This record gives sequence, C-alpha cells and structure tokens, in this order.
Amino acid sequence: MIRLRDFMERDEGWGRAQGREVYVKLIGFIENHPGILVFKISLEGVQKFDMSFASETIVEAARRYRGKKGFCIIDPNNPEPPKDPKLKLVLFIAQLLRVIGRLLH
Repeated sequence: MIRLRDFMERDEGWGRAQGREVYVKLIGFIENHPGILVFKISLEGVQKFDMSFASETIVEAARRYRGKKGFCIIDPNNPEPPKDPKLKLVLFIAQLLRVIGRLLH
C-alpha cells in the first residue's frame, strides 16, 4: 500500500509543481516494487488536494503504467460530496478503481 501523505511535505496538495514533486517520489516507490501489479493508494492523512495536484500524481502514474499496473484509491476522508463536477468525476472514478482493485485481489 502507498500512503500518499508519506510522499508529501504537507497534508494538503496544491498545484502542478507540488504534484510533480510527489510524482517523482511515487514513481520511485513503484519502480522499487516491480512485482506488485495493483497498488492501493491511501489518502489517510491527506486533508485535501486540488485537481492539478491529483492530475500530476495519481493520474500521471496511472497513465504511465497503463496496461502494466493498476491503482485504486482507498481511505478517502471527505464524507461531503464535492460541489465541483470535475472533482465528483474523479472521486467516482476512484471508487470504481477501488471496486476493480478488490475484484483483482
């Protein structure tokens, strides 16, 4: 399991620049575990992040390993549904990936 917060300097992720910094660390972790085909990404300890941060970390990692490795997001800590329709879509996809990840295990 990958605890995203362990790769972040703060408990909030903002912007593409910070997202790229976390992405490099995330890819390093993934590359050091070549035998794992599906990674669970825990949001435990992450208070919030914006779409740019998520795009540069989770989405880019999924794109890089498309067809080779899978990812599912676990431990979302926000019980209130977001108002932003794009964020709603990301969370829906995250829930779908979680279900797919469970089916694969």
